[in-house]
Amino acid sequence: MHLNPDSDDYPTPFREWITEQAHKAGMDDPAGFASHWAPHNRFDGLSDGDADSLACLLGVGFEEVRAAHKADITVWIRDREVAEHPDLVVLDAVLDGIARGA
Repeated sequence: MHLNPDSDDYPTPFREWITEQAHKAGMDDPAGFASHWAPHNRFDGLSDGDADSLACLLGVGFEEVRAAHKADITVWIRDREVAEHPDLVVLDAVLDGIARGA
């Protein structure tokens, strides 16, 4: 599995959230706007200043940006674990079955 959130079109949750918010804000190129902000989110983090700027540009609250960022990082951690340890997917399915009583 090749995970490359640096690509201009990699569909990360943060990129998708930014695109949706940019569309709601009436931006001409929501996907392009998201491509500017989303890639470095995972590797460089999101500073308070960047989160504040993004919130202002999108017309959303600072905490909304932080929540979207946190959700994206959670997915990224899971994706990396699966990529590095595909056996965890099988183990996870077994544990889910046990939890459901299957």
